[in-house]
Order: sequence, then C-alpha cells, then structure tokens
Amino acid sequence: MKTTLVLNLLLALLTACSVEITEVTPVPSPNLLVTPTALALQPPGIESLTPLSSTPTPGSTMPLPAINLNLTGHLLFFKYEPDSHPFLVKFDLTSGALTTLYHPPDKAGFSDAAISPDGTQLVMIYAPPPPPGQQRPSEMGLYVMPTECASRPEGCGSEAPSPLLKQNDRELFVYPVWSPDGQYIYYSHFVYEGDLDTSDYTIERIAYPAGQPEVLVENALWPSLSPDGTKLAYFSFDPANFTEMLNVAEANGANPKLVIPANAFSFMDDHFFSPDGSAIIFSAPGNSAAVDPSWLERLLGIQTASAHGLPADWWRVPVQGGQPERLTQISAEGLYGAFAPDGRHIAFVDFDGVYIMKPDGTEILQLLSPGGSGMLQWQE
Repeated sequence: MKTTLVLNLLLALLTACSVEITEVTPVPSPNLLVTPTALALQPPGIESLTPLSSTPTPGSTMPLPAINLNLTGHLLFFKYEPDSHPFLVKFDLTSGALTTLYHPPDKAGFSDAAISPDGTQLVMIYAPPPPPGQQRPSEMGLYVMPTECASRPEGCGSEAPSPLLKQNDRELFVYPVWSPDGQYIYYSHFVYEGDLDTSDYTIERIAYPAGQPEVLVENALWPSLSPDGTKLAYFSFDPANFTEMLNVAEANGANPKLVIPANAFSFMDDHFFSPDGSAIIFSAPGNSAAVDPSWLERLLGIQTASAHGLPADWWRVPVQGGQPERLTQISAEGLYGAFAPDGRHIAFVDFDGVYIMKPDGTEILQLLSPGGSGMLQWQE
C-alpha cells in the first residue's frame, strides 16, 4: 500500500521533512541573506588522528591533543554496520574506549534514541522482533528501557524495552528528546490521512512515566530544548516551496517566533541551543537554497541522495533571529552535534568521524574514525 510505503520510507531515511502544506504565517524578521561571515572566509582545518581502540584502554592512548583539552564525560551516538540496524555506542572522552550501549535484537526495528538527563533511561523508536514465521517487526512506537538493561547482553527480560506509545500503520513517531528536568519526552508525530496534502505533523510531549500525549505545535517537527527547559526550537515549512523555517517557542509551544524564514537554506537538519540559550547551532548547506533538492525531492527519492546524506556545515543564529553565522566549511554528511556540559566545546559526528571544535567553529579535532550519525549526546 502507498501508505505503508511512504511510512517505511520516512522511517528508513529518518527524514526531518514534512508533507504538511497548511499555510504558515511567518513572523516578521530581519532581512536574511545566507552568505558566509568573516569567520568562514578562512575555513578551519580538521586535524586527522589515529583511530581509537574499540575496547576500554588506558587514558594514555587518547591522542595527545585531546588529552591536553581535559575532556570529560561520554559521547553517545549511532554506529552502523553493513546490512544491520544502527546500534548505540558510548565513547569515553577520558579513556578513549568505545563500547556498545545498546544493540537491538535481530529483526527488531530501531532508530532515533535519547538518554534521560540522569542517564538512567533510554527512549527510542523501536519495534520488537516479529513472531516466528513473520518477517517484519511489529508494534513500532516510542519505547523506554533502563540504560543498565540496554548495556546487558541479556537485557532485563520481557519488560524492557517497554512501550510508551505504540503507532499504527498510518502514523510515525520520530526524534524523541527528554526535557532537561526529565519530566517530559518530546517527539514528532506524523499521521498519514491519505494524500500527501492531508498528512499532519505535530510536535507533542508526554509526561514521564505515566502521562498522556499533549499536542504542542501543529505542522511542525524535530523538537530541541534549551538547557534550562524554557525554550522549544522546531521546524515548520513554507507551503509554496516546501523549504524549512526554524522557529522558537516556549516549552509548551506557546508564543512561537520565526528565527530563520523559508528559502534561507535548501534544508536544515540537526539543531541545538547554546548553553545560555541565546543562540541555536544548526546544520545546513553552505550554498544557495536553489542548488540542492527540496526535502520533498529527497523524501520521494527523486534525487539519489537521501536526507542527512547531503553536504552541510555548522551555522549559528540568535534565538531572536537575524543573520546566520557560518561556523565551518567542512561539507560533511550526516551531521549531528551537541555542546559540552561546560560549554567550552562542541562535539559532532558525521559519517567519517567524531570531532570536537571550539564554539566558534575553530580548532576542529578528529577523535575517532569512522563516525556514525542519527543522534549525538554529550553526558558527564
């Protein structure tokens, strides 16, 4: 069925793209011309390092430049193997150890994931392995499991992971994220009603552990929250040309404001707040909006490249809107990033490696090769 095909394609691409064409009234904002700032005229280089061990190793094996930076905590991101589902790994910034945090069972469905602020719970888009005799996973939805169970090969029995919200064949949950206080899980909800122009995208949240879904923003997706939990950033779409707009609202979706209008970029993907909540870092291409295919073309496979597989760079924009500032000139694919808890560095991952850089985009240092994609969290 066309419905199933579209939903499966959405899940396979992990797309950040909406098919909603309901008119969105932009909030007036300053004139925006996407051009490199002076910071981008001298593109920062990436210092390539010897790949780190995939097993726990002494801290002395960490490349010397990283040791001198006194990095602490862990980076969590997805790794990929040929003909396999993604699996969640943990990269220790002190020892250089790369270990598997969660590897889904064979034939299970597994995509977007996030760790709770206290590190005890893992929320994911998941489907248990199919019953004997069936090929496809069933009961896809929003699942939660204790992190300690995820790291055990035997898990914690049949109760983990446990469903929080199950989806039917006409809906899809994507991009779950915890509120900084751990009391809510935010996510995008796609409902396919028939034709593309009757589909709905909403950003919702559910109180954890026993709340009910609450719709926050219509015609929007991909939530991210400020470190203090007071601001919500998300994408909406221009119905005329299907290009994305970046918006900021209160944590409950109230009082939305336009930050980046339509046509500024051909696409925007991962985005996260600065530690003080005054700016948003986001990934987008470094050329004009007319060069790359629209999100709809990427979604439907008109272009050979898939979502998150197009070259992009890191940019920064004030939450009140204005001229975006280009931070890098790396043209990387599959970018996801996160600030260090102390705000001194940004970590990011692409298909080729794991990196850190200064908040202004300088002094990019490669920590690991190859990389991954799908998400990135920096935890103490």
